[in-house]
Amino acid sequence: EVIATVEGLGLVRLADLGDGRWLLAWEEHPGLGTNPSAFSVVRAAFFEEGAWGAPQAAAALDGYLKEMEAFTTADTLSIAYVEAHASSESDEGRIRAVVFEPVGEAWSPPHNIRASSPVLGAALACVGASAGEGWSDEPGRILYIQSNASVSSRYWDGSRFCLPGQSDYVYISAGPVDRVALCPAGTNACLYMGLAETDGEIRIRRYAPDPARDPENPDYNWNGRATAAMWPELGVVAAGQDTLDDLACGWLGETGMLLTAWARNGRLACVFSDPGTITNGLPYALSSNEGGQYADIRIEPLSNATARVFARYLSPTRHELRAFTVSAEEGLIGPDPDAAGPFTLIYLAGAGGSVQGVVTQVVSGGASGTPVTAVPADESVAFGRWSDGVVSAARTEANVQSNVTVTAGFRSVGGADLDWYAARGLVPGSGEDWADVDARAVPDKGTTLLHENIADTDHNDTNDVFRVLAIDPGPPVGVAFTPASAARDYTLQATTNLVTGPWVDVPGQGPRPGAGGEDAMADDGEAPARFYRVKVDMP
Repeated sequence: EVIATVEGLGLVRLADLGDGRWLLAWEEHPGLGTNPSAFSVVRAAFFEEGAWGAPQAAAALDGYLKEMEAFTTADTLSIAYVEAHASSESDEGRIRAVVFEPVGEAWSPPHNIRASSPVLGAALACVGASAGEGWSDEPGRILYIQSNASVSSRYWDGSRFCLPGQSDYVYISAGPVDRVALCPAGTNACLYMGLAETDGEIRIRRYAPDPARDPENPDYNWNGRATAAMWPELGVVAAGQDTLDDLACGWLGETGMLLTAWARNGRLACVFSDPGTITNGLPYALSSNEGGQYADIRIEPLSNATARVFARYLSPTRHELRAFTVSAEEGLIGPDPDAAGPFTLIYLAGAGGSVQGVVTQVVSGGASGTPVTAVPADESVAFGRWSDGVVSAARTEANVQSNVTVTAGFRSVGGADLDWYAARGLVPGSGEDWADVDARAVPDKGTTLLHENIADTDHNDTNDVFRVLAIDPGPPVGVAFTPASAARDYTLQATTNLVTGPWVDVPGQGPRPGAGGEDAMADDGEAPARFYRVKVDMP
């Protein structure tokens, strides 16, 4: 345990300092219950010699924290952060850093890296420890989007962000850009930059270290090179479709792969890239559109070939931290000319639930996937079936011979199709669940939403009512009814006693899908005069 009680926990960052040492930094909001408008503070604690040290005050903010990262170089340790002023949604803000002083074992007063100016988005990263090379002398880098949607870069080496009299920034791109991401590669002192333009196109740039750099020279200018040499563009990893909600990049160790993840229109997706040959790759869906929005994407490598994508999910009824595990086989996801496949397995979730397990898998031909399970959101929801007809909530694809994309369908405990509700904007309100949606009365029709859902009728149209139109006494007896939805199953039933029943299925008359519009079923049996009804079911 690092600390027993935290008031108003905000951003949290964990940094590996090497040699078994770690730094945990977090945003805290003391007195949140009595003074919600007060600014927060940043606290930090070190893990060393197998135990956590006492928390320390690292920075008292003069605004609202937007982003922060630990910057570790060969000689210094800093926490760089971006804070806004008037509100947490304000564009006006400053970029600052506090430095750990080993002698006094305390954090310095804030250093201004960029004074108060509009910051429409920012990303921070430090090279840190390069594989096989120890701690880098490269300073931390800060990308920020200016008010004109252009992007610039600054550095912080623990004591300064420019040489006296020299430029304090490097101009990267005119844009227009509305999302930026930055990640260390862990090799060759590199950083990778993701830039999302306003149309959603994602471009990748790489920080290329200066072959002639001299960190020991106090006159060496870390901003002294042209953009094309310092931040060369590598290519496009995702084509433009629509504005992104968030963007993140991550590096997958010795595989040499770059993972780019983004949120757009309520969906989360990712793509693997070989940084040497950046192309507009094949994106993999990590989620379906459940009516909410993803934000605060983080990528944490798990091993050389796998990573976990974390994202905050927000909707009118849910606020969750979600995690998705993705992997790159042999460092690259893509066709293998020497083997069948690979094939992609994508598992999506409809309204009212989620899918546990690896929701995007890439497997070789004839191999098996890993298990996934459809999980209802709460007790008012039951699993229905997968879109390919599988009725078991848990499934594992075996002997895979083709790509698979399936969606888990969920129903209310009353039997309503929750995707039907979601498509019509019908969702639980504050304090409600799906059973409450089922029970809502439909004005002027004498029905509930559950009735409308099962009958697949328009709850806003008082003339759209499921009904029997006529009965032809025959023989054979014919029963005409409407509307007969192709998305519902119908069965003709009969009884000789309306009070006690029983109702029995007429042989050969369902269950079957409706014909659309008006439909009819018939009883050509020899049974005596009977009463008839048409039963409606979800498939």
